[in-house]
Amino acid sequence: MQNTKPKTGVILQMPAAKQPMKDKIADEVLSHWESLRNGRLVPKRSDVDPRALKKALNYTFILEQHTNGDLKFRLAGSKVCDCMGMEVRGMPAHAIIDVQDRDRFQSALHRLQKVSEIIDMQLTQGARLILLPLSDENNDVSRVLGCLIANPDRPVFPTRMGILSINAQRVVNAPSVKALELAETQTPFRPRIKKAARSGPPVLKLVK
Repeated sequence: MQNTKPKTGVILQMPAAKQPMKDKIADEVLSHWESLRNGRLVPKRSDVDPRALKKALNYTFILEQHTNGDLKFRLAGSKVCDCMGMEVRGMPAHAIIDVQDRDRFQSALHRLQKVSEIIDMQLTQGARLILLPLSDENNDVSRVLGCLIANPDRPVFPTRMGILSINAQRVVNAPSVKALELAETQTPFRPRIKKAARSGPPVLKLVK
């Protein structure tokens, strides 16, 4: 009978775990948002490029602050609308959250605007919600780039999700790409020393 046991010292390679689709989509949105900062605390709403969000576009949305202070859906991808079974444009951001968790949700949004935080929420229905601050023309954080990836195997409409956990990360200033390039190519300063002029009789200049 043939011995099928592995030899001593042989390392068996295990297949790499496949990254869940919701994490791939979230990573694409996060990477695009980070690439737009370029030394600023947060990017502007006008900087967001839908073409850079090929896989994530249907899952993304933009929140906009209204005169009463509420954040409402300005734009939303088809997958976000599918969660509610309707067009969500103009609806308050908390419409996708269960009533009992809306205070927590609103508090997280308030912190995001006040101190510029990245919000990562794990929700019921196997969903994940990413919220990223954006600034307007006046540099006020009055917009939010969001990404909602819900479980496609549970098409119960409308889907209002509870909050399982909230991970908030404070945003800090990042060095700009131009600043990094300059730092890499910068040469040390060497003062140029002029040679002393030849000694000779002083010369007077006539100044008119």
